[in-house]
Amino acid sequence: RVHLLGWLPDARAMLKEVDAYASTSVDDGLGNSMTESLALHVPIVAADAGGPGEIMRPVHERTGVGLFEPRSARALADAVTMLRAANVREAVIAAQDQRFEDFVIARTAAQTLALYREVVTE
Repeated sequence: RVHLLGWLPDARAMLKEVDAYASTSVDDGLGNSMTESLALHVPIVAADAGGPGEIMRPVHERTGVGLFEPRSARALADAVTMLRAANVREAVIAAQDQRFEDFVIARTAAQTLALYREVVTE
């Protein structure tokens, strides 16, 4: 069953209740809902385009699940269907947990600082 809820003032509360998160955007940057889904251990499928594709590529490479062909309803349906298997869901969530570490503020800040230092010393 799919529910299209539109804008929510507290999407994080709703994300805790969903079985999966699907990002169909083909031109999105880094969406907060993607990182919030990662943080809440919600399995994600995303169109292989833009920021969502970049976020989920390591997960897909590790599990074979996570990305689908952009603008293809059939590919989206197939990706969501794959998440119904408990072992697949668990593997995707484990891979997403590893991917989420790339977005932890301390790590991001350290990487940004290292990049600034590298640019300044050149």
